[in-house]
Amino acid sequence: MMKLIPGPLAMVRARNRLLGRLAPGAAVRAAADDFLRPRRLPVPERERLGPPGERFGLGGLSAVRFGRGRPVLAIHGWEGRATQFAAWAEPLGAAGLSLIGLDGPAHGESEGDEANPLAFAEAMLRADAAHGPFAGVVGHSMGGSAVVIAMARGLRAERCVLVAAPASLEGVFQRYLAAVGVPLSLAPRFAAEVGRRAGAPAEQVRIERLAATLRAPALVVHCRDDREVPFAEGEAMAACWPGATLLARRGVGHRRILRDAETISAVARFLAASA
Repeated sequence: MMKLIPGPLAMVRARNRLLGRLAPGAAVRAAADDFLRPRRLPVPERERLGPPGERFGLGGLSAVRFGRGRPVLAIHGWEGRATQFAAWAEPLGAAGLSLIGLDGPAHGESEGDEANPLAFAEAMLRADAAHGPFAGVVGHSMGGSAVVIAMARGLRAERCVLVAAPASLEGVFQRYLAAVGVPLSLAPRFAAEVGRRAGAPAEQVRIERLAATLRAPALVVHCRDDREVPFAEGEAMAACWPGATLLARRGVGHRRILRDAETISAVARFLAASA
């Protein structure tokens, strides 16, 4: 979840440092505005949807479906889209599973201008009401945080897979503020502003605490050289989710991990155990 304010980064940082000293409230509001408004990035050719995938609507949300076996729900990360999971369809199909990939609010072909982990979680619960229960649920990056929130709120999934997911939203906030030059002393005010606009105080969506209450089998997959969400976050997630298994990868980064054949194969084997 690392979208930068438009413009040369050095200028952005200088502006935010100055604004943070002179008008901290304005700096927090401006940073929250940008943090919550994702860009809709161009879709690479490898993700172009064709047979056997099909797109369908879900009350303002858009989703793609591959196959007809027991459904697995997948949710992407910040500025991602459901088609990032296209490479997963065939391995899951071979395991007797189908894939429903959800475009989160304000992402892909879904409606909206703002998004946050709570909104992603609510979207998954809506998908559950229409297409659940699921053999498994998969979340990448911020989508992984949203999976934890959704599971704590009753998402029906037998198994969970978290790929490159942060274990703490506070860490996400601090990394973002550091990237755009907002003083880290404003992190508590920033968290409060994001929580206010998301409709839930940060205390209600503490990922590590929610994960500790879950009992579904979980597989945590994280790359040791992830530059956006440090590997330590994956270790922390696996440690706080009772009985979770940590799969460490190397050389596939934060996003390329979704196309990594070894990762996909391991996830398919894990999810097939519920079939």
